[in-house]
Amino acid sequence: MELNAKQKTAFGIGAVGKDMVYALSSSYVMYYYQDVLGLSATFVGLILMIARIFDAVNDPFMGVLVAKTRTRWGRFRPWLFSGTLLNAVVLYALFAAPAVEGTALMVYFTAAYILWGVTYTMMDIPYWSMIPAVTRTPAERESLSVIGRTCAGVGSAIVTMFTMLLVGVFGGSSERQGFKTVALLVAGCFVIAEVLCCLLFREKSRSESRVAGIREMFTALFRNDQAMVVVAAIVLINCALYLTFNFIIYFFKYDFGGEGWKTGYTLFCTVGGAMQILGMMVLYPLLRRKCSNTQVFTVSLVAALAGYGVLLALCLLGFAGNLVVLCVPGAVVFACNGMHHAGCPHPHQADAGLRCPVGARHRPCVHRHRGQGRGGYARRGSDQGDGRPRRLSGARLGLEDQVRQPHRQPAEEARHQLRLAAGALHHG
Repeated sequence: MELNAKQKTAFGIGAVGKDMVYALSSSYVMYYYQDVLGLSATFVGLILMIARIFDAVNDPFMGVLVAKTRTRWGRFRPWLFSGTLLNAVVLYALFAAPAVEGTALMVYFTAAYILWGVTYTMMDIPYWSMIPAVTRTPAERESLSVIGRTCAGVGSAIVTMFTMLLVGVFGGSSERQGFKTVALLVAGCFVIAEVLCCLLFREKSRSESRVAGIREMFTALFRNDQAMVVVAAIVLINCALYLTFNFIIYFFKYDFGGEGWKTGYTLFCTVGGAMQILGMMVLYPLLRRKCSNTQVFTVSLVAALAGYGVLLALCLLGFAGNLVVLCVPGAVVFACNGMHHAGCPHPHQADAGLRCPVGARHRPCVHRHRGQGRGGYARRGSDQGDGRPRRLSGARLGLEDQVRQPHRQPAEEARHQLRLAAGALHHG
């Protein structure tokens, strides 16, 4: 084995730290600037949309810069370290707005939030992209990917569970001061986590490959129907999750209501966060033993939709103020989100791309151009019988099969292009 337990733990800690930062920003920045500081919801929502569009353009450029980096410390760790420090500073600034109002506050929020997105990209892309640089073993790469996805979900759950509780503890009646202190605490944990990750990892693979242009990346993605389906599914699911995490605090404040709405919100998020961790670390592994990744994804998607439907029905029937009743379907939604975190590849994952679509029990396939046979056919290993080609139809390819390589592209080059283009659409 190329990686020891200490290195895998450090990678997981890095995922916890970076998703704590992401969860704080994605879940509370709108509430902070609208309800706490008084900006209009229309303006805040517009800036959030503009920032996502900008990210979709910025991500591929960042990927090209990372790919062209050559330092004594490797390609990825310098960006991971510098991006972490910058993003931590900007995160604190984002939740420590100066005592200004009106146009000045609008300008400050716009600059701070877009800069936060840029610096987060500086760190996020290298984090996932360094997986093949630290180990050459496919099994270890997959194991590291699962560790990263699972620990990222844990980091998100921690922030979901404890943010408003800590805001009350540190700020008392002043939510502004509470968020400022929580942002400082999260930024500190983030820096410590990523520094550990940088110190314990050493890039081993230094294979050179041609750096594709932005246009070439998106061309590779748009010509790959299976990649587009996966990206579209991730985008739609994340839209639902982001809407949930951004608006749930408004539901408890204005619909659940009362002086104890923060307590109700904290309890609901605590149950939800615990179920999210349960979904990642218990439910997903149990289901994965007997079901394919596609089947687990389908079950979690259907269950989540049912949970949302029950929540809607309960609110329409007048149960919006009953916390115990709301927690039941809410727990289902959060658990399904946990399974989604554990099972779905992140678009920036270096090894989330193109693997042999033939089942794991087969020996490695020999495809034309290192990835694909003529007309989309793959050949089984010689120990599987007559070696006749098997058609790789879109219907037969599950999430665990990932995506098929574009024609006439070497495997590593195709991975890099698809990963960056998919990541851009995912963030946008």
